[in-house]
Amino acid sequence: MTRLILREVARWVRAVGTPLAVLAIVVAPSLLPFGNVRLVPDRALSVGWLAAVIAALIWVLTAAVRAALQPARDRHAFQHLQDLRVRSGLPDHSLLCVLRRVWSTPAGERVSAVDVRTGAVVDLWLTESDLAKGSYALVSFRGATGVLIGAASPTVVLAAQRQADRGHPGHGQAKAGRRERHAAARVIRTAEMLLR
Repeated sequence: MTRLILREVARWVRAVGTPLAVLAIVVAPSLLPFGNVRLVPDRALSVGWLAAVIAALIWVLTAAVRAALQPARDRHAFQHLQDLRVRSGLPDHSLLCVLRRVWSTPAGERVSAVDVRTGAVVDLWLTESDLAKGSYALVSFRGATGVLIGAASPTVVLAAQRQADRGHPGHGQAKAGRRERHAAARVIRTAEMLLR
């Protein structure tokens, strides 16, 4: 639990630390005793200072909102990627990670990709798609042509990875199941020692 709290505090510090530091740098000179030194006319100074404070406040607020919404977005990305993985088990379906785009047209693109399950590298034509390097693509094969069914951009994949690192919703249940199995194994070992 402590590790989870420390991880969340570190995430918030990374998200809001820089904007807060900039805000402090902008506001601090006006609070210091020598803050009344006039290098430029009062009106220009006050307008510039006010603009800098407003910009820093907007930056702090947007960073805080982004940090607050990130866990929900990460959960959604994780669920989307899990859905793609499950659907890749259907016949003639495959989940591919795009390694590079060979060439692209408005009708589709030729990509070099790796199958996530088997690790096989494939070179195929995807109709009506425009995928960046690092994207995951759920493809249904119809002959030599792959039809794109679903995709996850590299940012979605990164968000899903963050959620997996954080521990997805079923993660606590898996730990509880492992603890129960270990406890049962200890009971069995103890019983075997008593029977000897």
